Amino acid sequence: MLAVLLAGRRLNSLTFARDETWTLINVGARNYGPYTPAQALASDQALSPDQAFGWTLLVNRWGAMAGWSTVAMRALPFFFGLLALAMVYGAGADMFTHQTGTSASLLLLSSSLVIQYFHIARAFTPVLLFSVLTMWSYWRVALDQRPTSHASRAGLLLGGIGLLYSHYFASLLLPVLSLFHLLFVRKNRSWWRTTMLFALMLIAATPELLVLGNGVAHNVRRYTNSPKNLNVSEALVRLLYTFSNGIVSVPGRFAPFGQLLLPVLLFVLYKTRHHRHDTPRPAWFLAVMAVTFLLLLLSVTHFVPVLFNSRMRYLLVLWPPIMLLVSVWLHRLGKTRQRMADWILASLVASGIVLILNTPYYRHFDYHEESFVHVVDQALLRLARDDDFLIVHEGTLPFDHLNRDYYLHVWEYPREMVTDETKPEKTMRSATIFDRIWLLTTKTDIETVQRLSEKMLLCHQPVRRGDLVLGLYVHDKADCA
Repeated sequence: MLAVLLAGRRLNSLTFARDETWTLINVGARNYGPYTPAQALASDQALSPDQAFGWTLLVNRWGAMAGWSTVAMRALPFFFGLLALAMVYGAGADMFTHQTGTSASLLLLSSSLVIQYFHIARAFTPVLLFSVLTMWSYWRVALDQRPTSHASRAGLLLGGIGLLYSHYFASLLLPVLSLFHLLFVRKNRSWWRTTMLFALMLIAATPELLVLGNGVAHNVRRYTNSPKNLNVSEALVRLLYTFSNGIVSVPGRFAPFGQLLLPVLLFVLYKTRHHRHDTPRPAWFLAVMAVTFLLLLLSVTHFVPVLFNSRMRYLLVLWPPIMLLVSVWLHRLGKTRQRMADWILASLVASGIVLILNTPYYRHFDYHEESFVHVVDQALLRLARDDDFLIVHEGTLPFDHLNRDYYLHVWEYPREMVTDETKPEKTMRSATIFDRIWLLTTKTDIETVQRLSEKMLLCHQPVRRGDLVLGLYVHDKADCA
């Protein structure tokens, strides 16, 4: 219910962002296609070689089945997000307690970065799902003292393959797990079985691995010497800012001290490790995963500089283990100070929800233009005829040229573009020969509306959203139907 309140209500709030539109073009949405999976894959490799292509293939098949509307496209990441919440709860309940699982799910849901990608058609809720599935399943297969089930082995295999096909940087979790497996797990029969599962992941992901080099080369060419790339101190400060929903902001002069954090964390993990031959505890395992993943990703982005202020989504793999660790701490605090633990949890969740409900759509994590053209598109799909004429005021279209070109491409009606400088007489001469005219204009474009109303009848205005007005004009009332 909370996920629907925070994210479900926004599935149709704004038009597609640039990256969403780019995916739709790649996969052959609407009259860009239809594309077969092979055609979508070829398009993706030609236009977006720096992206793992699992999401491309999934969107291609999902669109063919569910349609290409804004709600249909965003329902897919929303469903993945709901599954990720359930998976975090399951991991917390299985590795610790039911209370830990519940608290971790609530904390994850109150993160504005996480909620943002519940209603954006990108691959980041699958990243959340596959990362927690991979870590939980690995714990059950390699470290838990209980008998290993086939479901746990299948979960590890599915989670690892899912990460490799979802996002290149998220898949760095697998080298982290492999290193942990090599250094901290007893080399017995179970160890070898788990190693075989890692080998199967690589075999299953061979098609993606074959094009990984192209993606790395593309990013190196594109972002080498980029001034936007964050160094270690800046990345840690930005990570803290993002985790706290923008509440905690470290002044720039203190940022260099952030470099001490990772060595301190490694030292603490080293000192809190029990005997070498003991089975690692779940909290220690999750902490090692989070710290090592962060170290590896920061090391990689030193050579492939793509980690910007607006790209904290590349670190979303850290969210489930961190939320679980915070929940474990709260549970232990509750054993001696229950009221304090309850108040801390309630404050963290409530403050996150309040910030999500009262901040812009994309907060400070990415760019999303405030456009409602998708509502116009939905109305035209529902009401317009093939022989209708469409007058579009340039001011109604998104500023981003890719988004603008996408909608102009899928509107196949005869049309004319007008601006504030366009002479209304010219528009009227070319338009009024049609029986039905759709006028998409701004609320301030009064002159065009007046001129068209002098020659034709206004049937209705199905869209009045923001500054956009879409109206249907006819010569004969019978054409209103």
